[in-house]
Amino acid sequence: MTLLIEHDPDDPDKVIRLCGEVAGPEVEELESFLHRAALSVKLDVSEVTQVDERGLTLLRRARADGAHVIGCSPYLRLRLEDK
Repeated sequence: MTLLIEHDPDDPDKVIRLCGEVAGPEVEELESFLHRAALSVKLDVSEVTQVDERGLTLLRRARADGAHVIGCSPYLRLRLEDK
């Protein structure tokens, strides 16, 4: 499965919905997208099925840069907090 990145540029909450895997080459795709997006985005990961180490690093970095990661499963929340 690949990563689907959905967003509405007119959404005042700047929610970016991620569906699928934040792993492998999809990490680079998301990283490129985030570079073009505003820093105060909300990343909805409720439909993410897999995150590899590179994906975790990117999500952690996005949070450090001001993004809010929402919709985390308990497991993903623990992984994001574990450094």
